[in-house]
Amino acid sequence: MNILLTIRAEIICLVIQIFLLVFGILYNRSKTERIFLRICCWGLIHVVFDIITVYTVNHLETVPTRVNWLCHVIFFMAAIMFCYEFLNYIFLISYSEKTAKKLRLISTAVPVLYLILIPFLKIEYLVGRGTNYSFGPCVYAGYGCTVVLFASSVAVIIIRFKELEKNVRRALIPMVMFMAAGVAYQIFVPEFLFTGAEVTLVTMGIYFALENPTERYRSRAFIDLDTSLKSKNCYDEDMAAFKQKYRSGVSAGDVACVVCDLNDLKIVNDTYGHLVGDELIRLAAFLLKDYLKSAYDIYRVGGDEFVAIYVDEEVSKAEQEVEQARNHAIKFHTENGYPLSIAIGFAKSSDGDSVLDVVAAADKNMYQEKAKMKA
Repeated sequence: MNILLTIRAEIICLVIQIFLLVFGILYNRSKTERIFLRICCWGLIHVVFDIITVYTVNHLETVPTRVNWLCHVIFFMAAIMFCYEFLNYIFLISYSEKTAKKLRLISTAVPVLYLILIPFLKIEYLVGRGTNYSFGPCVYAGYGCTVVLFASSVAVIIIRFKELEKNVRRALIPMVMFMAAGVAYQIFVPEFLFTGAEVTLVTMGIYFALENPTERYRSRAFIDLDTSLKSKNCYDEDMAAFKQKYRSGVSAGDVACVVCDLNDLKIVNDTYGHLVGDELIRLAAFLLKDYLKSAYDIYRVGGDEFVAIYVDEEVSKAEQEVEQARNHAIKFHTENGYPLSIAIGFAKSSDGDSVLDVVAAADKNMYQEKAKMKA
C-alpha cells in the first residue's frame, strides 16, 4: 500500500490548517480571537497526528506498541480539545464573558476525565478495508467525549438561538449538521478516517463565516455604533431583499412595519445639551430592543428615527409587542430625569401591498400619533 495515497487528503488538510492559523494570527482581531487560534492549534495537532497514526497503525510490525499508543492518545486528545474549544467558542458568542467563563470551567471536566482515564484504557488494532484502524476502550472513550462536547454545543445553540445574530445562526446550523454526520459516519465506518478533514472543514467554516476580518468590517458598516441597532446601510440592503422577495406583492399579514420617532429632541438638545439628547436616543434603542423581540430586525435610519420590520409568522406578534413598547416607554428617563417621549406608528400588509406601502403606512401612523401626543 502506498502510504502517500492513503494520507493525501490529510496532507491537504495540514496545509489548510497552517494557512488558517497564520492568517488568524496576522489578521484576526475579534473578541473570540484567542479561542479561534486555540481551535486552529488543536485542529492542526489533530491533522498532524491523523497523518502519523495512519502510518503507525499500518506499520505495526516496525512501530513500537507504546509509540503507536501514544500517537493515538494525542490524536484523540486533540480531537477532544478541538470540540472543547468549539464549545467554548459557542459559549462566548452566546453569553456574557462572565457566564461563558463559568461554563468553560464546567466543560473542562470532560477532557480532564479523559486524561485521568487514559492510563487504564487499552487500544487495539484491526485490519480494515484499505487501511488498519484502532478500536477499544480508549477509542470509544475518546469518541464519547467528543460526542458529549458536541451535543453540548448543539444544546447551547438551541437554547440561545434567538439571541444569536442571524449570520451566526446561518453559519452554525450547517456546521453542526456536518459535524454530526461526520461523527456518526466515522463511528459506523471506522476505516473512513475522516476526522482530520472534518476538523479542517469546521475550522474553515468558523474562519470564513464568523472570523473573516473582511466580513467583520463589512458587518461593522451595518451596525449603528451609538445604539448597536442595525444601520441605515443595513436597512437599505434588507429592504432591497424584501422588495425582491415580495416583488409580486405582499399577502395580508406577511409583513408588518414599526416606525418610531423621538418627540422634542431638538428642544432637549438646545435646553440640556446633545449628551442628554444622545442618551434619549440610546434609551429609545433600548426600549425597542427590549420589547420588539420578534422583529426581523430593528434599524436606526436617522438621527432619532427607527424602523422595525416583522415578516412571515412573526407578524402575528408585532401588534402586541408594539403595545407593550408604548405602555412601558413612560418608565424610561435620562439620568437627570428627562422622560423619553416616542411616537410609534404601526402597519401591516394587506393583499397586493408592496413592502414600501407598508413602511409608508406605518410612517403616516407615526406622524398621526406624534400629532396627538403634542395636542
